[in-house]
Amino acid sequence: MGYSYDGSMRLCCDDCGDASNEAPGVRKRTCTQRVKYADGTAVPYCPPPALCDACYRNHGGAKIHERCKAGAARRTAEEAVRAARLALGELESSTGWGEWAPGVPPGFVGRRFVGKDDAELYLLIPRAVDDAVPLLRSFLPDYQRAAESLGVSLLLWSDPARPSGSKEVTVLPELPPMLGAPRLTTTTSGPALPSPAPSCVSQLHLFHEEA
Repeated sequence: MGYSYDGSMRLCCDDCGDASNEAPGVRKRTCTQRVKYADGTAVPYCPPPALCDACYRNHGGAKIHERCKAGAARRTAEEAVRAARLALGELESSTGWGEWAPGVPPGFVGRRFVGKDDAELYLLIPRAVDDAVPLLRSFLPDYQRAAESLGVSLLLWSDPARPSGSKEVTVLPELPPMLGAPRLTTTTSGPALPSPAPSCVSQLHLFHEEA
């Protein structure tokens, strides 16, 4: 969130807008509810509102952040699930590029997936698949299941024109069997959707192992 300052660069109250001596004690009121992460760190749930003493009291004083408790608990639970998935070896979507980026063909989204032990994978995701997966805290199996339900394939992004700083992928990750997710393999057969030039992609077929 942004903050407002008067002509003398004094912090203004978010509620009454005053920064004069009539509204003393304008300061940022740090959220007392914390989102806890697997590495032991904890951060405030919400950005601190700037309130003068009077407005701070009017909003409940020390209890002003009680309304953040449920949200902080929900985010803490989400982070616990995220940590568990990373511990299982799943790869998390960390960055995305649209059609405007070099090497991303029309109808696709380029995504970088990362995991423990510096694991890294670049994929070209059909737009319909990408739209079907939540933007935040999404993992490779989420995209695999969406692709399978739509009957399309994910493409290995091996184009040299992809964003710099990437590593060549030599081994594709095997998903833990307990997740019941499809396994990744590579093939040189033609893709189900119109694809970029063969030099920059390899098709990833999705299938379930026989019981």
